[in-house]
Amino acid sequence: MPDASHFHLVVHGCRVNQYEAQALREAWETAGALGVEDPAAADVVVVLTCAVTARAVQSLRRELPRLRRSAPAARHLCAGCVPQAIPGELKAAAEGWELWGKDRKADLLHLFDALPAASTDPSWPPFAVTGSERARALCKIQDGCSQACAFCIIPKARGGPVSRPEAETLAEIRRLFAAGAREVVLSGINLGQYTGESGNLWALLRRIQAELAPEWAGRGRIRLSSLDPGLLTPAGLEALAECSMLCPHLHLSLQSGSAAVLHAMGRRQYRIEDAIRWVEDARRILPVLGLGADLLTGFPGEDDDAFAETESLFHRLPLTYAHVFPFSPRPGTRAAHLPGQVPVSRRLGRAQTLRDLALQRAREFAAVLLNQPVLFMVVEQQGMDSMAGICEYGVRCRHLLRPDDHGRFARREMTPVHPRALDEDGDGLLVVATAGPSPLPFTPHPL
Repeated sequence: MPDASHFHLVVHGCRVNQYEAQALREAWETAGALGVEDPAAADVVVVLTCAVTARAVQSLRRELPRLRRSAPAARHLCAGCVPQAIPGELKAAAEGWELWGKDRKADLLHLFDALPAASTDPSWPPFAVTGSERARALCKIQDGCSQACAFCIIPKARGGPVSRPEAETLAEIRRLFAAGAREVVLSGINLGQYTGESGNLWALLRRIQAELAPEWAGRGRIRLSSLDPGLLTPAGLEALAECSMLCPHLHLSLQSGSAAVLHAMGRRQYRIEDAIRWVEDARRILPVLGLGADLLTGFPGEDDDAFAETESLFHRLPLTYAHVFPFSPRPGTRAAHLPGQVPVSRRLGRAQTLRDLALQRAREFAAVLLNQPVLFMVVEQQGMDSMAGICEYGVRCRHLLRPDDHGRFARREMTPVHPRALDEDGDGLLVVATAGPSPLPFTPHPL
């Protein structure tokens, strides 16, 4: 075993990176290494990177020299998407760092002579987790993407799509629930390209329901990360109706409301009108539904009319929030060289317009939930007087503790609560637990 026995791990970017970081921590700790908060105390410093936006890379360029100065005697490894896709963007900031792309990421599991978890599929990266320190855990079921959207660097960074064997996925979800997790988020780079032995993502959900619900329904729930609109099929509606463990919360990677912009982006696998109709059908199954969207402003060629079509999504869809990003040209992508580049100030202004609309919709949805009981899951305790968490609809909740409340909330259980007011921002809920007779009957929303 190497002399190094202390590690400092920094994680940037998506849920897939967060999942892989958890797998690395477990492997290293199993091998006897210890994680440290202070990089100066580490023998090895590892950074998992994100290449999605220019801002993420700029932040990384500032961070690498700082970490190097903090731990000059340590071994420094910069791994993942940036070293794989755009190592030249790091320039002098990467001096003294080893750059490991995707083909070497699995080797990180061996840093302390840890053995990677066995996989029944050699194409699947050997990352797996066995436990969860939180009530909310991630389960990576898919990696890579082949859609080659004009603005996206991910195929270059992550490679083509691969899917986790279903048996491994179910076994990991069981482990996470048994370890105390009460919500498992199914994550991947593009869940629309997940393909298991039973079929696509919806088939996997039905298998999860069939095999896990007898033991875990009512005690554990499943949430989906971002969905490609190509998944919005009749089979998806059937899964929503059948899968009681699935949270009534969907997040769609829409990007734009303009057909012309979607065509220029290379996102030809869906039409906005079809997505709108599917959501209308989904609302008949789930009358109360948390619905989010990824939206991109200022893509090359987006004129005022095209932006207005994206803005209209807040009126055509029952969105309850949105993640809004101004277009950021990435090296090596087609969009970086397309004509009709939108000025940065206009990209930012349009993004702010959509964020204002998203906040308005989030506040409206939170107000709707004031009239309905929800299942509150504690994520963290904030001091001695407050607990923060999330409900099944994806809305954050906070409980202000009274003296007799301490000990009532199980850290890793879902608790029936009645929202009593909006939080100070107006888009979250202040809640109280049901205890004995309640002024409102508690009936979990049927899924």
